[in-house]
Amino acid sequence: MYKRERSQLSFHDMIYDRVIRKSHFLYKLESVIDWHRFERYFDRLYPSSVGRPAYNPVMMFKALVLQFLYDLSDRQLEDNLNDRLSFRYFLGIDPSDAVPDHTVYCRFRDRLGAETIAELFNEVVSQARSKRLVKDRLCIVDATHVEAKVNTYRMNGERDDDAPGSPPSRIDPDARHGYKSKNKPFFGYKVGIGIDKDTNIVTTVTATPGNEHDSTHFPDVADPHAKTVTADKGYDSPDNFALIKDRKQKAAIMVKRRRGKQRGHIKARYPTQKAYQHYYRLKQFRSYIEKIFATAKQWYGLGRARYLGLAKMKLQAAMTMMAMNLKRMVLLDKSVQT
Repeated sequence: MYKRERSQLSFHDMIYDRVIRKSHFLYKLESVIDWHRFERYFDRLYPSSVGRPAYNPVMMFKALVLQFLYDLSDRQLEDNLNDRLSFRYFLGIDPSDAVPDHTVYCRFRDRLGAETIAELFNEVVSQARSKRLVKDRLCIVDATHVEAKVNTYRMNGERDDDAPGSPPSRIDPDARHGYKSKNKPFFGYKVGIGIDKDTNIVTTVTATPGNEHDSTHFPDVADPHAKTVTADKGYDSPDNFALIKDRKQKAAIMVKRRRGKQRGHIKARYPTQKAYQHYYRLKQFRSYIEKIFATAKQWYGLGRARYLGLAKMKLQAAMTMMAMNLKRMVLLDKSVQT
């Protein structure tokens, strides 16, 4: 059981009307998304009607959105809710009301879990599609590395070498060693996404340990709604091309050069002239996704894991891309432009 949102206007709504301008980002965000559509995802998380009512889960979810939009820790989120009227307005909290303690957000994330967060992410994408903010002409797929929340200098001393198959780190047992490039190793995870080329909205997202190859998770990030899918050479495999064919999509995946062949390796994937021209025309857009990763790392904290474990990494990846999508939707939705 949880507290329902109040339905009647109060004196504090008049304060918000005077203070929060219609051009404010959070004012626009409040109207771009139908937040009531998220309620059905929370009902199963609060089945009992016994005990003290919990905070409204939609309000708590919106608090997590603020946290990832502004790259805040739990304590910083609590402090900002105490200081900023715009944050209180977005959450529907009266200026005189107490805000949730910072420890509440951690428990709420644990209650949600990666599976529910993925459903919430898909709901945001679904609403973007309903507003025709996702064109589905070309899906660009790629992955980036995320450093684990581990001190790698101390990691070797923590490992139990006597235990066969023991993880590299006891602090984060799900993180693994991987390579950004041939000579640039890292320790952590990989986040794979698929974006809509026309609007830069992220439509799919997944997270994996750092040692797993990108191409093995291509089915998770290649958006089945898109007419064409493009990716770099790391995704060039017979299985991925077969998947695209089964989905009745077109491929524009860059092809690995085979030893001893000049252009035969390309013709093997794109045998007709029409298919080759389609590939050659669309592969140039593959680099568009790099801007998404750069923005996520610089402004949304995706360069390093916030939490420990693969499940929490999936939660962080989905919430980060959701926050970026929400900001993008505000910019694209003409109904809220003033």
